[in-house]
Amino acid sequence: MSRANFREVFTGAFQVIPELPLVGWARLDKARVPGLEAHAHGDAFEFFLFERGDSEWWVEGEIHHLSANQVYINRPGEVHGSVGESLQPCGYYWIHLAIPASGLPGMTRDQSKTLCREIASMQQRTFVGSPELKHAFEALWKSHRERPAHSIVVIRAQLHLLLACLLHDYRTAMTAQLPARKGSYAIRKAIEAIDAGLGEIKTITELARISSLGVTQFRNRFLSETGFTPATYLRRQRIERAKAMLRAHSATLADIAQEVGFSSSQHLATVFKQLEGITPTVYSKGHLETPRIP
Repeated sequence: MSRANFREVFTGAFQVIPELPLVGWARLDKARVPGLEAHAHGDAFEFFLFERGDSEWWVEGEIHHLSANQVYINRPGEVHGSVGESLQPCGYYWIHLAIPASGLPGMTRDQSKTLCREIASMQQRTFVGSPELKHAFEALWKSHRERPAHSIVVIRAQLHLLLACLLHDYRTAMTAQLPARKGSYAIRKAIEAIDAGLGEIKTITELARISSLGVTQFRNRFLSETGFTPATYLRRQRIERAKAMLRAHSATLADIAQEVGFSSSQHLATVFKQLEGITPTVYSKGHLETPRIP
């Protein structure tokens, strides 16, 4: 395992309760090649909460762009994976939920039926998660790692709390009561400046000045609100713009580098390989234009 990438999964012999066959956490600071191969879980829902980064995943032919604080759902039997040949830098918690025919243990029959019906009826695959949901994912993962006394009781209670938070956030998203989490006004100003002038922004100090914040305060708030450091977000957006230009075959690599704010085509190629796992030349040939569906 690369020191830059971390993944820990509790499943199989490490499973604590039957309705929770997998609990995991992953953090990728560098692109991982290969990406996530096409696969499905025949009898379990899969719930993700992205805590950092920016990544594209697909399910049943639909592509979803995922970033910090977003929930992503795969239903039983749905084929899914990452887009392209690599998995982009990101961090996320995830669980598998297998609902027994008799319902979820630790609940009354009516409670279990109601909860299971709500989970099965969730139509929107992505939505914004609350801080409470993030805390619930983290607590469930930590309990699997630490195995407290009476862990079955503790973990089952934590799962019920997580599902309650999940359904609350989903209902809130469906009624459009939860803000889209674009961040504070100061951070939105910085993001708008980045999006409008990728080739013109040179330093984090410039972005801090645009936000009317000190550099340290700006860095801390940007990371808290977006899941990225300012430098990582700026680099990521430059690569996204470069990818669009490469797909269009509208310019040379040197021209693209100048347009999006890299000092040279070699600098662009180096950062591109770090984030995407392949070179711009390979990308421009169309290898990442469609999901990797067998």
